[in-house]
Parts: sequence; C-alpha cells; structure tokens
Amino acid sequence: MLRMVALWLGLGIALVGSVKAGEAPAGVQRTELQRVDVPGSDYVVITAVTLLDPGAVIALHAHPGVEMGYVIEGTVTVSIKGQPDHQYQSGDSFQIPAGAPHGAINKGTEPLRIVSTFVVEKNKPLRSEPK
Repeated sequence: MLRMVALWLGLGIALVGSVKAGEAPAGVQRTELQRVDVPGSDYVVITAVTLLDPGAVIALHAHPGVEMGYVIEGTVTVSIKGQPDHQYQSGDSFQIPAGAPHGAINKGTEPLRIVSTFVVEKNKPLRSEPK
C-alpha cells in the first residue's frame, strides 16, 4: 500500500513540476501538490512533498499555522524549539504547532520523502525565519 502511495505521489510530483528557485536549501526539494482555501476563513490548506537527500538539513523556521507530516520513505530527525529531538520513520506521522520554530535532518543513508499538510493563514509567507 505504501509503495502505491509513493508511486502516485511521485507521479503527482512529475506532473506538478519543481518548486520555485530559492525556496529550498541544497539537498532538499519541496513540491506543492495542492492549495485550497478554507471557505469562510482566513486560512488555506497546502499539501506538499519534501525530499531530503542523505545528510540534508532543513534549518530552523516556522509556519503561520499547523504542519502535519507523514513519512513515506526514510527516517527524519525533527527538532522543535524547547522540545527534545524526535526521530520518525516510514509510516510515522507528526505535527508541528503553529508558529513553533523547528527544523529537520536526514541522518540516514537513504533519501527521505515526507508529505506535509499545512493549515496556515492566507496572505502570509508559508515559511519564515524564527525571531
């Protein structure tokens, strides 16, 4: 089942195309799959796939809303400011609270693939540097 999900997500990535230049650091590819306004609110739901090469790091950053992630392949170490680091592997899901500074690293030897859903405020950048 997970292989089928990965296959469909891979196809979706190929059809959607790559992210805009400058949005992801070296060894990290982030592809937005879908963006839907939440009716009657100031929020939008964004679904994206993030690929991290072995050793790739996503530096500390924050989002103007909640992030929910699901690890499709590989293992990731997630750091949330004020909390101990936590490791997630294929089949695990996690949540990052709104506005919480966080980062991630692929300490493994295999590529990492995560699907994330963001419920964030409209008209604000998806990613910001923590203060």
